[in-house]
Amino acid sequence: MKQLDIQQIQNVQYELLIKISEICKDIDAEFVMWHGSLLGTIRHKDFIPWDDDLDIAMKPDDYNKLVNWFINNKDEAYPLELHNQLTTNNIFYNISRITDERFQLKYYGMSKTHEGIFVDVYRMDPMGTIKDKKYWKKISKKEKRYRKRMYMIAHDGIFFHRWYNTPMMLWAKLMGNKHYVKKLNNIKKFSWDDSDFVGYPYWADPMLAEGGVPKEFLENTIEVNFRNIKVRVPENYSKCLSMNYGDDYIKLPPENERRGHHGYIAYMKEG
Repeated sequence: MKQLDIQQIQNVQYELLIKISEICKDIDAEFVMWHGSLLGTIRHKDFIPWDDDLDIAMKPDDYNKLVNWFINNKDEAYPLELHNQLTTNNIFYNISRITDERFQLKYYGMSKTHEGIFVDVYRMDPMGTIKDKKYWKKISKKEKRYRKRMYMIAHDGIFFHRWYNTPMMLWAKLMGNKHYVKKLNNIKKFSWDDSDFVGYPYWADPMLAEGGVPKEFLENTIEVNFRNIKVRVPENYSKCLSMNYGDDYIKLPPENERRGHHGYIAYMKEG
């Protein structure tokens, strides 16, 4: 199989983004660029040159529309596929990924992967008000622990970074993926209208311990350029980026920090 470089991976993700944008227009759903993809949009009007994924975030109702479209239109969607805990067995993440199945990913230490080049889709759930921050700080410690167990289950063999993780890894594999997904999803539910903050407490939210991010980031958005298309970003994108990357987010990091963080190699499938 032919291995792809980072520019080729990003070109495939750009095609995915265009298709997702078209689907969302048809089903009256919106998304905003998120995480490093938001940073790339503002700083580069493109991907961060070394970034190896693309992230979008959606309100729950819009997220559900998109997920249901993929579930009900598999033939039309192909070669795009939706992967999440409802559609795919034994995946190591608790978000949705829209993938291009013309490609194959090989993760370090994981031989049983089944997905192509992807866009991560985050459902931004309501997380209450400032008074709920203490609850989320407690939940963040559990979330980190359960998420680590899911990585262990997906990892080959019985070693996970350090020898002393072996008993924990064996126990995680015995309990199984669905056990930890259930724990990750067993959290307090809040109303969108009554919440000031939102996030994705079910999987690796960097702002979880802080009680999420302001709801305005999803409700008040503007259009900006990303390559040759228009995408939506939070109107107050500067505040959003500062919360994640610091006030000097516009500056490039040192060269030794300019690398992707997902740890995979991408191939084009044969035939």
